[in-house]
Amino acid sequence: MDKFNLPKGDFDSFILIADSKVFKKSSAAFEIAKHLNGWPKIIIPFSILPHSLTDIIYDLVAKNRYKFFGKKDACRIPTKDEKSKFL
Repeated sequence: MDKFNLPKGDFDSFILIADSKVFKKSSAAFEIAKHLNGWPKIIIPFSILPHSLTDIIYDLVAKNRYKFFGKKDACRIPTKDEKSKFL
């Protein structure tokens, strides 16, 4: 966190650090989508829009994620195959 001058607490978003570059909010989502298969790739064309606009949309989705996607009472346990993708 010190290396990239990032705060050590009080985050309101996720941050991706890849190839010594820092990606925040919508930029991080676009960068991650590039490496995923399936429907997440549909957001990549929106990366040409100004970050100020895409970050507003990111914040709107983040604020309303439970309305859009629902909320579970418990976390799903990853399958054996999925566990291999985590550190």
